[in-house]
Amino acid sequence: PYTFLIEPDGSIHQMLRLDAAGAHARGFNQSGYGVAFIGDFRFEPPTDEQFDSGVAVCVALLHQLKGKVPGVKLLSHDEARAAMGQGPKECTGRHFPLDAIRKRITDESRRNS
Repeated sequence: PYTFLIEPDGSIHQMLRLDAAGAHARGFNQSGYGVAFIGDFRFEPPTDEQFDSGVAVCVALLHQLKGKVPGVKLLSHDEARAAMGQGPKECTGRHFPLDAIRKRITDESRRNS
């Protein structure tokens, strides 16, 4: 159901074409890409390699979408669920550095503009 999977060793697997709708977050499947990090981040953080690869995927997507899609947002699974009036699933997990990833994606996207 995800567009990309990020392995603990940093390997990136594209599971869907960019023009295909996934099944990653109800209400966002037609208009968003699912980037899944393999692991249980309730108990441990993603590896540095995962962090770097996840940022790279998101920066590449933003670069490709620039000027084509207004209002791009990076939402966690629980944030997408909340936007649709659904309850949380504890996803991404308390050890997932969502704010740090957002900041680095923003910083790198601006540098690559």
